[in-house]
Formats: sequence, structure tokens, C-alpha cells
Amino acid sequence: FDNAGSSSLNNGFTILFKTGNVVKYGIWGSSDGSISSTGVWTTGEWQHLCVTYDGTTAKIYRNAVEVATGSLTANSSTATYNASLGRDGQDEDGRYDGGMYQALVYSDALTPTEVTTLYNSGTPVTSPSTSGLVSKYNLSSDTNDSQGSNNGTNTGVTFSTDNSKFGGSYSFDGSNDYVDLT
Repeated sequence: FDNAGSSSLNNGFTILFKTGNVVKYGIWGSSDGSISSTGVWTTGEWQHLCVTYDGTTAKIYRNAVEVATGSLTANSSTATYNASLGRDGQDEDGRYDGGMYQALVYSDALTPTEVTTLYNSGTPVTSPSTSGLVSKYNLSSDTNDSQGSNNGTNTGVTFSTDNSKFGGSYSFDGSNDYVDLT
């Protein structure tokens, strides 16, 4: 999930997977900052990822367990690129390879209890709390925002029932698939 691009010279944010099962969250702007977790992401396994930022502290959760936290003094002005799922804003690197069932965007930082509720023991919450919910993408049928009006444009992402715990999900191939969230 990205709207900054691969260069820290751009404004915006990024949540990405890196070699070595690393999950990274960064904010880029007049000052930059990032946190990452190392070795906690398991390839080939359905997992719940949640990233929160309250303006001071960023946290990464995997399956409702906090795996990274850090103080960020970064700030960002208007994003440099459109937000997208499955690639960085410039489409240069950081492409996602795997299935994605749902993506939620909130305007406030979720509490640990809210993260646990969303994780719901590995079963997606079909009706998550709408308090602060800006966008909800149910990636089991289309790329429309069922909460707001930030509909996405699908570029090459396919629906797949292979290895899907939830009956189906959008499958990103890691090379040229993404959803543009203008």
C-alpha cells in the first residue's frame, strides 16, 4: 500500500514487504521515518497485517500481535503519487506477490483491542467498525470502496480461489499487477 514511490524524496507513506520476510512502514516528506519487522512474515500462509500511526508512534501488527513499534517524527504533505495496492507509487519496485482479501483504511490509529477485533482469530470481519473508516476494499469481487468513494482501478489483478482461506481473494503476481486508488 503506497502513495510515495520508491524514493524518500517523495511525499506520502508506504507499507511494503521486503526480502527476508520484512514488513516496513514509512512516511516520507519534509522529514522521513520508518519502522520495520524482520522475519515475522511467513511466506505461503494467510496472515493479518495491521499498521497504525497516531502522529507520534507507529506500530506493525501480525495476526493481532505487535511485532514492531517506533517513534516517528516524520511528516508528509500531499502525496506525490496516487495510492495503490500491490506496488509502490512509481511502479519501480516493491511489487506484492500473493493473495489479498481485504484492505481497510482508517483516519485514526486503531487501538490494540480494535486490531484484535479486526483479526478475529484469522477470520475477516465482514462488518468492521466504521468509526474512522475511510475506505473498505473487499478484494473478493471487485476493487470498489464499499465505505467511501475511493474506488480502485484494477490493472492485471485476478480473482483466485487457489489457497484461499476465505473462498477467494485477489491474486497479485509480483510483477505488474496492482490496484490504482486515485
